[in-house]
Amino acid sequence: MNKKLIALAVAAAVAAPAAMADTSVTLYGQVKAGVESVKVQDGVSKTRVSDETSKIGFKGEEDLGSGLKAIWQVESRVRPDDGGTSADTNAFASRNSFVGMAGGFGAVKLGRYDSPYKSLTPSGLNAAFDGIGDQGSGGYDPTTAGKGSGVFGQLDKRLKNVVLYESPVVVGFQAKAMYGTAENKAANTAVAPADNSVSNTDVYAVSALYSQPMFDVGFAYEQDKNGSNTDAATNKAVNGGKIEGYKGFAALKLAGLYLGAGYEQIKANDKYATKGKQKGWLLSASYTLGAIVPFAQYGKVGDAGDNSDTGSKQYTVGVKYDLSKRTYARALYTKLDNEANAIRDLSVNAVGTVKGKDVSGFNVGIGHSF
Repeated sequence: MNKKLIALAVAAAVAAPAAMADTSVTLYGQVKAGVESVKVQDGVSKTRVSDETSKIGFKGEEDLGSGLKAIWQVESRVRPDDGGTSADTNAFASRNSFVGMAGGFGAVKLGRYDSPYKSLTPSGLNAAFDGIGDQGSGGYDPTTAGKGSGVFGQLDKRLKNVVLYESPVVVGFQAKAMYGTAENKAANTAVAPADNSVSNTDVYAVSALYSQPMFDVGFAYEQDKNGSNTDAATNKAVNGGKIEGYKGFAALKLAGLYLGAGYEQIKANDKYATKGKQKGWLLSASYTLGAIVPFAQYGKVGDAGDNSDTGSKQYTVGVKYDLSKRTYARALYTKLDNEANAIRDLSVNAVGTVKGKDVSGFNVGIGHSF
């Protein structure tokens, strides 16, 4: 009996590498955290240690022949500062996770993924990404004028239940198209508001990016259709909501210098408190001098439709020092100025604020990618 078991074990050990020969699996991720001193105008001031969007993931592919391959990825948020408290953002596969096919036609992915609208904003344009200086947000709240987080990328979202197509890169050009299914639709009434208080929403998004060694140009469009929300005055469900977003950017990359500018316009129909147009823009600059990269950015979002004094602006300045190809240290200062009727907060590691009050903070952090 023992000889038979040993023989089976040896056979399994020999067969396993053969079975894995056509499949590759990669472990990757980043661990980033910082010490911060943050303050709300005329309010709380505190020091904290904060995670800066740490993550861990597994990805792989299998060659299917004839130029086709199966692709997959499972990516999860991790929080080295406190382990995290949100079941959604810290659940397994809470970040970009999918299964799909790729080939000469591009790639098709099914799962949970950044919308093309979100992925168009490069880290260079949002130079202080993944920290309190981050100005890209996805924090647009159509039910309350002036409420949200950050000042740019107001419709940036990671969507559940999506079908995403990515074209191949041809002479620097790539297009993306996504459909997010409204699986939260209820039979007779709107479900409890979620995801920025908008429910029952079909999402359509497309983007086009042209990238060359010396410059980048990109454009994205997104439509959130058939949204439902609760009217604050009547506490009744309001259906038929529609939100559209347009975003474009251009960047110059020259001998270590990066200069970028982005413009965004959001439009909500009359089913929302923010009905009308809201415009925003972002300017950024950085310069790579060996291992040292100083950077600065300034963003502004205007009034939400006809709601006066609901705009905000944010300044960020800082410097990054590359300790190695995978590890860096960074120090920055940021300030978010709210107009009298605005209630915006930092887009990463919010402090908590009230109408018309500014938020500011210093951060010194370190990050490592693997």
